[in-house]
Amino acid sequence: MANQRLAQIGYFTNEMIVGTTRALRGLQIAESIDDSPTLARSYADLCLVYSLLRHPRLADHFAKIAETVARKLGHLPSLAYVLNITNMHRLAYARFVEVEQLGQESIDIGLQLQCYRDRVESLTVIAMKCCFQGELARGGLLFEQVGSVAELGRNLLHQAWSQCGRGEVLLRTGKIEEAEQCLLAARELLAESRSATEELRAEGLYALCLWRSNRAAEAIKTAIELSQRNFKTPTASALEGISSVMEVLIEAQALQPCNAREVVQACKRMARLFRTYCRVFPIGVPRYQRNLGLWAAVRGRTSKAQAHWRKALYWAQKLDLTTEGDLVRLDLARFSDR
Repeated sequence: MANQRLAQIGYFTNEMIVGTTRALRGLQIAESIDDSPTLARSYADLCLVYSLLRHPRLADHFAKIAETVARKLGHLPSLAYVLNITNMHRLAYARFVEVEQLGQESIDIGLQLQCYRDRVESLTVIAMKCCFQGELARGGLLFEQVGSVAELGRNLLHQAWSQCGRGEVLLRTGKIEEAEQCLLAARELLAESRSATEELRAEGLYALCLWRSNRAAEAIKTAIELSQRNFKTPTASALEGISSVMEVLIEAQALQPCNAREVVQACKRMARLFRTYCRVFPIGVPRYQRNLGLWAAVRGRTSKAQAHWRKALYWAQKLDLTTEGDLVRLDLARFSDR
């Protein structure tokens, strides 16, 4: 179990050598005996490692083996673990049907075993899937369920997941004040339960809240400070934080503030982080290309902007991200007369 947890930590902190070493060590130990719950979990960990290393076929291979071993054993706790861990790889590649089906199965197992952790993790992944697909109403309800289960489990980090998710949905539906309340609550929870990814997510969304409530100076200051921090966690939930910070910085450049050079440098740092994210999570490519298009457009580079938006539309169609494609088309219409 220790190797499995350390492998996960390596994955979530982008320490590929640590993650790979621990996953392989755990597998070596597990394979010294016949099929076991530990072996199923070890194969699931290898799925994550290979997903991080951008080898999706190998990740799929180990996900399939992990699920096969867990189902053969009939060991429900291990099956729930396998489904939760490997579902993060499926989410990275926008395999929404599988994410929904296997996530629901894991939720059912969590209910049967009265395991709050399994339920929270599965609900969170499905809620994120809904947000990626533009199903914001359902996503919001699922994030509320995450909060209810997290309170039962007394897990502060899981409660922060809920508040961040709800804040994201409220912000995207124009309910700025309510979104800000959720994100402030998330920041308080994260002060007691540290998580680099969730801090980036909460603070990035909060910066966008500030911007949209006409507190430009505070929003820009928050965005610049976030860009200077050493974030390297490529988990799926980082997308909204990275994208929100970049959006603030791009729109700030359109206003040509007095600290324009500092804003440009901050935007470059976030673009590099976004590119790193997309190497692991292709699901973020449409948003990344869309943001690059917006950045080029505000600097008057129309041809470059259109090239990025064409790439965004291609990936949105390839990954069946209809909402992302619609947003790109709005950008094209918005800048067509400029």
